[in-house]
Amino acid sequence: MKNKKYQFFIIASIILLIIGIFCIGMGFNKILNYYNSETYPSASRNAYVGGDAYNYIINASYFSGYVSLGGCLLIASTILGIEGIREKH
Repeated sequence: MKNKKYQFFIIASIILLIIGIFCIGMGFNKILNYYNSETYPSASRNAYVGGDAYNYIINASYFSGYVSLGGCLLIASTILGIEGIREKH
């Protein structure tokens, strides 16, 4: 029974770690990968409306949401990993 709990905690920890890193990467993609093309709208990246200031505000909100979610997932991953190690011993 202990071995199954250990495996569950470690696998869940690894999955949450990967998702957390992905979310933080998405947040930095939103904030750092911005380009608003006036002539070719298809070339725009992370641009939602016409004004640059509005797009920066929207991307900052996305950034804070993704990074907060990623941080919470990393904390949960750490807690599950420690609990898995405790179950092993």
